[in-house]
Amino acid sequence: MYNTFMDYLKKSFKLIFKKPILFVPALIDLVMMIVFIALFIININKINFANFHFNSVVSLIIFSLVILTIPIIELFISAGQYNMIKQAVIMGETNMDYFWEGAKKYIGRIFLGGLAIFGVIFLIFVIIFVPGILFIKKFEAIIMLTILFSIPIIIYGILISFWKVILVYEDCGVIDAFKLSISFAKKHFGLVFLITLLKTIFTGNRKFYKKHNNGFINFSFNMKHKIIPHNEHYANMNSMSLMSIFGGVFLIITIIKIFLTLYFDVIFFEIYHDRRDSIFCDENSVK
Repeated sequence: MYNTFMDYLKKSFKLIFKKPILFVPALIDLVMMIVFIALFIININKINFANFHFNSVVSLIIFSLVILTIPIIELFISAGQYNMIKQAVIMGETNMDYFWEGAKKYIGRIFLGGLAIFGVIFLIFVIIFVPGILFIKKFEAIIMLTILFSIPIIIYGILISFWKVILVYEDCGVIDAFKLSISFAKKHFGLVFLITLLKTIFTGNRKFYKKHNNGFINFSFNMKHKIIPHNEHYANMNSMSLMSIFGGVFLIITIIKIFLTLYFDVIFFEIYHDRRDSIFCDENSVK
């Protein structure tokens, strides 16, 4: 007999506080975000596009490297954290050795899986949306195409929502992870739909930082170049004050999101751990 939805919520909540070491990767993530925010503030205010000089070039290079580094670090932390959660759920014990093991072992496969997902979404976009934009000019038709494009993406997202959990839990390949996730979602569609919906509402997705950091960059640039331009000293003071407030709010939101993301990740593992026998009996069949 499987556990109920409320059982998963309770077990997951107890686990993350019984094993507080699970918060360590999240804290690493948080520290990295603080460093990135600081680098954004420092370097965006050094870039002067009106009078581009050597220091501006250096700042722009640093700024670009930081942007490119964010998704790599996100993948590394996610892979390590998933392996720690796996060990905590299966064995009741976990430590940072599992983090480093998982980060090295699964980062490549998770990256390939992400590329595959992007490829499928892009293909759906090309098949449904592009022909409509090229040949249909009516606004109502474009709205309808948008809805048609959204429906398969949503269904696709629900069906593969457990792929990373399964990839790490079963230590299998990307294709097997997708296949098993689809099978698992079909057998427990109501539960999978509910937990996926809740996770999306409360945590968004792993592109959260990239999207919000881009917003922070634009905000910083606008504050520098638009606030009282004829009084540069006063403008810089206002710019830094507003960016500090914005950064503080962003930090609070990030802390809440990190906790919720960990919580939902544990719930996903608890659900799969409890119900994995519904898709196959012999765990070695996917090895």
